[in-house]
Amino acid sequence: MILSLLIMTIIYVFVTFVLVGNIPMDSLKTDIKPIYTISNLLGGEYIGYIAAGVGVITLISMANSGVLAASRFPFAMSRDKLLPTFMGKVHSKYLTPVATIIITCVAMVAMALVILFLDVEKIAKLASAFMVMMFVAVNAAVIVLRETSAQWYNPPYRSPLYPFVQIFGIISGVILLVFLGFMPFMAILTIIALGIIIYFYFGKKTARTGVLRRYGHRPALYLLYNKKNKERRNIERQREIDSQFLDGKLASDAGVVVPLLGNENSPEMLIEMGAAINKREQLQAVNITEVPNQTFLDAFMEDSPKITSLARRISGLARAKNINIDFEAVVTHDVSNTIHALSNQTNCDWLVMGWNGRAHNGILVRNPIGWLVTHIDSDFALFKDNGVRHIGKVLLALRPGRKDKNFIAIADRICQFYDASLTLLHVLPTQTPKDVKEEMRQTSLTLLQKVNTQSEVIILKSDDSINAISKTSAGYDLLILGTPQKDNWISVLVGTGKDKFAEKSACSVLRLTMKGD
Repeated sequence: MILSLLIMTIIYVFVTFVLVGNIPMDSLKTDIKPIYTISNLLGGEYIGYIAAGVGVITLISMANSGVLAASRFPFAMSRDKLLPTFMGKVHSKYLTPVATIIITCVAMVAMALVILFLDVEKIAKLASAFMVMMFVAVNAAVIVLRETSAQWYNPPYRSPLYPFVQIFGIISGVILLVFLGFMPFMAILTIIALGIIIYFYFGKKTARTGVLRRYGHRPALYLLYNKKNKERRNIERQREIDSQFLDGKLASDAGVVVPLLGNENSPEMLIEMGAAINKREQLQAVNITEVPNQTFLDAFMEDSPKITSLARRISGLARAKNINIDFEAVVTHDVSNTIHALSNQTNCDWLVMGWNGRAHNGILVRNPIGWLVTHIDSDFALFKDNGVRHIGKVLLALRPGRKDKNFIAIADRICQFYDASLTLLHVLPTQTPKDVKEEMRQTSLTLLQKVNTQSEVIILKSDDSINAISKTSAGYDLLILGTPQKDNWISVLVGTGKDKFAEKSACSVLRLTMKGD
């Protein structure tokens, strides 16, 4: 595609160069058939006719590809219950949407008649405006998909210089719409207004849910749907998930649920971490595959070789570590609601997930993990695997005022599982009085008296807690943290990006979120 784009760009530039060099600018401004004009000028009348014929043939081939592409839009809309169901049927032999292809061809004929009898220049500007609007929407969609990190969105090619290329595409597209004139710009605004009206009165009732509506941050949510409708749709989606995919095979008494999304560095290490936290007998591991809404889930009911391999490895881990692990694989259109349903159905104590350290909360979109943290009823653990395979030393770093007893209890359980030592770390401002520091040490030592592992307390004075914890983590295998402070308005507007403590850590990181914390 990139090679084709480069070739066509070169051709367009050279053709424009020849046109500008041979036809006066005043004539070129009003000429709606410049290729015929330049061919007639340079090669004579017959060459002009040949160029016009080639142009017609080219446009016909483009119209053919346009029919094939445009017919898929009503086909997909029918599958989403936005159009009559007969439009969603495919040919039994060729597997093509025959009904929508015929309807699109009829529409193309009607458009041809419009072109013959109406002002071609105005129609061309309208068509150009719609194309530019599509490019603007595509650039915006790339930003939304990147920021929400939908599991199924994993293209082999990613645009460089993100998000600057996309922002430039959106801004330049809007500028082009303005330069196209008042009438095309107003037509675009009218179409957008009609689309919004149709969405609110009809589109919201469909079965399909876009990633922006699913993972949108609060300002976007209020623009798209109200709280009552949101709760109703969440209940409907959860019931659909429960009835179709969570078919009772899950362990109802599992203390920990470990969702596997396919992007973990080591699923075995993540499950081990879940087993270390677990207070009950059983652990539930679930491989979740998220696919786009228009994809039929039935096509994924048969286990892939990767899932078969994963099941074998988890079975080997269960035997080697003497862990009671139940493994299942599900396919879903909505990974967040599926994980939410898993948490509810199993009545687990903990949900343990792999994590890349990203904690983004932009003004319009957020990572699915942000949605889960605020919606699930169980405690939540995020494990950032930095490649450490042997855990012998655990560092617990807490801000004053956290639920120290709960965090220490979890850290103690992990240390017992791995036969590791525990270090409780506090970082205080450099101006902290000595008596306050000593009081914190005594309080921490009192708390550590209840642990069953070798433990110690370290209190550092530093105004840069991130750097202090980063340097200290170099001597440890696992860093345990609590949930960071709530986002302020600035972080909501510009996004918090990476969790700085997790990003700077020299070892693996376990971030714990406990109910009421």
